[in-house]
Amino acid sequence: FFLLIRRPPRSTPLYSSAASVVYKRQGEESSGQAPGGEGSSGEEAQESSAEPIERASSKLRLAAEKMQRAQEKLEQANRGGAAQKQREAVKQLEEARAELERVLRQLREEERERALTMLVARFRKMLEAQVKVYEGTLLLAEVSLENRDHRHEIEAARLSRKESLIVRDADKALLLLQEEGSSVAFPETVLQMREDMRQVTGRLGEVAVGPITQGLEQDIIEALEEAVAALETALKELEEEQAESGGMPSAGQSAEPALVNKIAELKMIRSLQLRINRRTQRYGEMVDGEQARSADVVEALQDLGQRQERVYRAAKDLALGRND
Repeated sequence: FFLLIRRPPRSTPLYSSAASVVYKRQGEESSGQAPGGEGSSGEEAQESSAEPIERASSKLRLAAEKMQRAQEKLEQANRGGAAQKQREAVKQLEEARAELERVLRQLREEERERALTMLVARFRKMLEAQVKVYEGTLLLAEVSLENRDHRHEIEAARLSRKESLIVRDADKALLLLQEEGSSVAFPETVLQMREDMRQVTGRLGEVAVGPITQGLEQDIIEALEEAVAALETALKELEEEQAESGGMPSAGQSAEPALVNKIAELKMIRSLQLRINRRTQRYGEMVDGEQARSADVVEALQDLGQRQERVYRAAKDLALGRND
């Protein structure tokens, strides 16, 4: 029977727990009831009102009973009766397998809904905090260098600490995305976003609140807004699918639906590329102007080259279906 169940490649702990629940319930039920006679119609009649896992457990138990009777028929040299019991056992196993697959699809949908809900809440929190840091940066930037004093340094340090907390939330979101494993563009978006956050943290600590820092913060806010929009759309689509199917996945539905669809992935890759293009133009104007010797600009241009390579790989992986 175990050869008949194809185990999905991802979310192993979830599927393992689902199987363990089935086997546990199977053991509890079989230990509390003795195998019935040839007619198990009363037991089968209760299956329609049982939970999916209970129905699968019942099918497994019935299959085991059929196989036991087939063995008894063979021992009694009743080959015809044994063949019939074997066919009945195979039928019960097939029904149990189908029931388990429906259970696994449902569990996967529930896991996806929880992941989307958690990510939406986390990215909203990050967005709200990042907007406040950006507003604080703009206020500091309005104060000229000659008029800044220790109070402004304290405020910049406070903003730097707030930014470091946003980095922690980004780390948690990235870990969840990597564990979920179905997205290519989303983790790359968070990776680049986190790198920008770390730069902002360091620059605010040095009271560097000029155009480079502000530009980084603007890009972070834009990326967060896009992430929230993509996640909310995916969550809404999932809720609509569940409403149409009555809470149960359809028989032809994939056991491993992606966190977000490929259209959303493509939009994210496009946004990553647009931010690289915009930042390249911004830094290019600085190089042509008074800040041509700025080490910050030179380092930022080198970082853009690395980001461009990563965006290319993400687009290639998505085109080749390496996230499937």
